[in-house]
Amino acid sequence: MEQNQVILTETIIRDIEELVTKLDKFLILNGIVTDDKKFLTIVEAVNHLRTINPNKKYISLIKDRNGYVVGFIRTNDIIDEQTLPEDFIRGYYSITENGEIELDELQKMKLMEV
Repeated sequence: MEQNQVILTETIIRDIEELVTKLDKFLILNGIVTDDKKFLTIVEAVNHLRTINPNKKYISLIKDRNGYVVGFIRTNDIIDEQTLPEDFIRGYYSITENGEIELDELQKMKLMEV
């Protein structure tokens, strides 16, 4: 093997190891812990991630105190609850195509005048 090929191979191996480490940390943050840290194990574990597909429709379930489903609410947009401003439901925030919360200052001023 030429020296350049050896360097390239070593670089590729380091990059893959770094990606596996990052992916493993991401999986752990999302509640998935693998039995080992092998490349194929980590990659296969991605199949267990629960994701939100922007092209699908979702519902939120309403459960009684015993955990039984008693209703549902249709959901158009899904965002992280922890990111909501205190005044989020006052009628002057919207959600961008990228899922970002956007404050409409003009709408807020109109609603504050009422």
